[in-house]
Amino acid sequence: MQAHGRHDIERQGQVLICRIHEEWNAEEARQFVADLKAAIAELDGRPWFRVVNMLNWNLGTPEVNAIMRDFVAWSTDHGSAGQVYVAGPNAPVRYQVQDSLTGLTEPRFFASEDEALDYARQVLAGLDPGH
Repeated sequence: MQAHGRHDIERQGQVLICRIHEEWNAEEARQFVADLKAAIAELDGRPWFRVVNMLNWNLGTPEVNAIMRDFVAWSTDHGSAGQVYVAGPNAPVRYQVQDSLTGLTEPRFFASEDEALDYARQVLAGLDPGH
């Protein structure tokens, strides 16, 4: 099956900004994870932080949750200093994120990418962002 949806990954230092768009199926989620792992490999073992901008995302199929859950579990053993989500007040998007992370971590949401980036940089700098 062909991937449905799209994503962009931008690296700013040790922060990976992931902008996800449209409705996702399992193929798109798998491609996203493969692209993320390639970006992480370029960091040569340094800690990294993921900011996921979901403002233009329209949810995913049920398989997407399992794929993303597996990635988050993998990431904790591969240098992740954390992840945050930019989702605004979109309740269905927040619910899908929370559902996919149950038992792994409590998701933290921000209204803007700038706020999320500030938080990520503070965590990587070893500061308590107090958020």
